[in-house]
Amino acid sequence: MHTNQLKYWSETDLFVKLGEGNERAFGQVFKQYFSSLCYFANKYVYDSQEAEDIVEEVFEKLWNCNHHISCAEHLRSYLYMATKRICMDHLSKNLHAKERQLKFAVKVGDQEPDFIYEMIRSEVFREIYLEIENLPDQCSRIVSMSYIEGLRNEEIAEKLGLSVQTVKNQKTRGVSILRGRIPLELFVLFMALLVS
Repeated sequence: MHTNQLKYWSETDLFVKLGEGNERAFGQVFKQYFSSLCYFANKYVYDSQEAEDIVEEVFEKLWNCNHHISCAEHLRSYLYMATKRICMDHLSKNLHAKERQLKFAVKVGDQEPDFIYEMIRSEVFREIYLEIENLPDQCSRIVSMSYIEGLRNEEIAEKLGLSVQTVKNQKTRGVSILRGRIPLELFVLFMALLVS
């Protein structure tokens, strides 16, 4: 079975395959959740490389205990809770992070609504990110650099060797395509999250 055929597996089939230790199913779950979990972890550790390392650790743990995952909701909950737990472990072990941890605790506290808000925010970004990946190559790259990485038009133009106007045109094109592919409520929520 080719990897692209995974798109046609039902969620139930995907998680049955994951539970059987199927590498392609694991790869599909990794692709679907990696970016949003990195975004989520970065909200705790304020370091994108450390966030990626944490998420890789989460997926390693998932691979080693995948037979316990039975449904999408269980998996999603497991991934986010494991990410949060490992972030907290990393913060407590890192002496240089004590100050950041204190600032985070003061800013956020231990309130469950903040965790749920960040989880929802990350899930919205995951859905949007999957659609961004399906845009034409240059358009996808520019939209991702702008809206996911937060780069300015001038920075994108310089990195890609393009004119600022080309970057603006590709962003406009990408947003227009996304608006046609994504439910209006999700698109509006995504745009609102970008400015929050």
